[in-house]
Amino acid sequence: MGKKIFEESHESKKLLATVGGMKIYSDSIYVITGKMDEEAPSGYQERGISKTPFPGNKTVSCCGWDKDLRVYDTGFFINSACYKGYSLEDKKNEMDMRIKNIRYPFEETVNEDLDQKNFDFWDSYRIDLYDGRLFYTNDVRDLFELYIAILSKSLTPKEEDGNPMYVESYYCVEDKTTAVDIRKQRQIDKADILYEFMNKLKGSEAERKSIYDLLLYLDIIYSVELDQSMVQYIFTNWIDAKNTNVDMYKEASSRFLSDDESSEGMQVIKFHRMIREMIEGLAVTVNTDGLYLNGELLGADAISASMALASNKSMLETKSRVLEAYNALKNKHKKIEGDKSDKKKKEDEKGFDIDQYADKKE
Repeated sequence: MGKKIFEESHESKKLLATVGGMKIYSDSIYVITGKMDEEAPSGYQERGISKTPFPGNKTVSCCGWDKDLRVYDTGFFINSACYKGYSLEDKKNEMDMRIKNIRYPFEETVNEDLDQKNFDFWDSYRIDLYDGRLFYTNDVRDLFELYIAILSKSLTPKEEDGNPMYVESYYCVEDKTTAVDIRKQRQIDKADILYEFMNKLKGSEAERKSIYDLLLYLDIIYSVELDQSMVQYIFTNWIDAKNTNVDMYKEASSRFLSDDESSEGMQVIKFHRMIREMIEGLAVTVNTDGLYLNGELLGADAISASMALASNKSMLETKSRVLEAYNALKNKHKKIEGDKSDKKKKEDEKGFDIDQYADKKE
């Protein structure tokens, strides 16, 4: 739903470039905002910033350097390191867009060649970054500096806040023209998520188990044995910690949760929980190359193994063996708990020898 609002807001605008997953549009204003820093003083964390927001407190950015090619990583040439992972077609399309919309207009404005080997220019060009700075994409210089700052990872796209790729940056950047719409949509999503979460947590046993399984899959909780109040506390803290957690949970719940227990998504989180429990119970062993059940490789890790078991029809026999081993483990735990209970019951029934105590007292 948030994506729909975002697209509608840019109907009449031209896409100029996509950098670090962030789309830069014409006729737009981008603003530098604070960035969460978990190591910053508590007052900073409460405001979601990592630097003191006063005039003159700024950082300086420049274009990134490619130490292998020994040129500046401008994104204006086909072998630019920023295109790592792109297909040849996508690489060419994005490069052509950046050259047409950013490089050529800037070269014409400043009368400079932006070749990656123009060290005289790139060595000296610096960009001032500070909280509240605005970039007007209809301004050639603002557009160029916004592009370079994001490309060099000196600015973190707001949606990527918390991504370790941007660990060195002090600030986030967002499209001011759509930020309000996105924030409103995220608030709506968050309210919907919390409402649905509480209903399922206090609902049927099947609903409660599905929530526990999903939270375990997302590494929000570490065990499905936690009581409901603790799960509620952990989840609400997690959903409040980062804006992107709202989006992550929304996507995961729509992908995995279903009223149909046999759906692939429900099977994935169920098998994931079972495998995690079997690892703790030593029924599944962890080696450097993956997880093994009685010498049989299940997958590289709990997530990949659970996905394979849920979707790969050729693993039906393996699935049966996993279920058998899991049930055996649960029965073993029940027996141990039963033995403990019987022992305690006998000790309680034995009690004190009152007559013997009375004789001694006399």
